[in-house]
Amino acid sequence: MNAIDQCWRFNPEWRKHRQQPATCSVGYAGKMTNNIGKGLIHYKVTDPSYHPLNPKPGTLRYRASKIQGKVWITFQRDMNINLVRPLLISSFTTIDGRDVDVHIFFERNKLNAFH
Repeated sequence: MNAIDQCWRFNPEWRKHRQQPATCSVGYAGKMTNNIGKGLIHYKVTDPSYHPLNPKPGTLRYRASKIQGKVWITFQRDMNINLVRPLLISSFTTIDGRDVDVHIFFERNKLNAFH
């Protein structure tokens, strides 16, 4: 089991403390303590649809293009999100896919679908 899983998986109340892994993260991001606490926006992806020019609230693209600041993203349910354009994620953004089965993929052959 990796270090981040050890930090939350044994706690049966982990859903109440979703941001605990931010205090024990490792790797490129280092400690994500700047992405917790005051000013954090909780955003739940409820819609797997994707439109790069006119994103709907509840979609991952809407969060990436419309909401600024510290954001913790979770998903309402299992979903597949097919990116038609690259998705740029800003600093201080956490994508938390625990407890759901989420697949985010990019199909190059659909790149020109929204011209």
